[in-house]
Amino acid sequence: MADALQHDDAVRWREELMPDQTATNIDLRNTPDGAVVVTAQSCCAVCHSVTVKRARRVIPSGPKGVPNAPDVPTVPTELTRMAFLCDCGYQHPDRPSGEYGCGRYWQVSLG
Repeated sequence: MADALQHDDAVRWREELMPDQTATNIDLRNTPDGAVVVTAQSCCAVCHSVTVKRARRVIPSGPKGVPNAPDVPTVPTELTRMAFLCDCGYQHPDRPSGEYGCGRYWQVSLG
């Protein structure tokens, strides 16, 4: 399991696009205003930090577009992928001021 790996503090900071991944954990929640909140988890392939990202989408439905949240939340069709950026917070060597993580970023499939 990827998130059981130990974080690698020695990885040098470098802005780099990594290969796509599949989310290791997805949580879906309805909100009272008719939105679906998607929380996805992925592991940085370089420094092994677990990164969590949230997205909120309102799904217009019902009369005149008034939002009605479904009883069982589903990933909105327009949200099949999320962009992730390593945000481990470790002071990787060569990390510029104001940056977080090891600099790697990737796309994550939600399904």
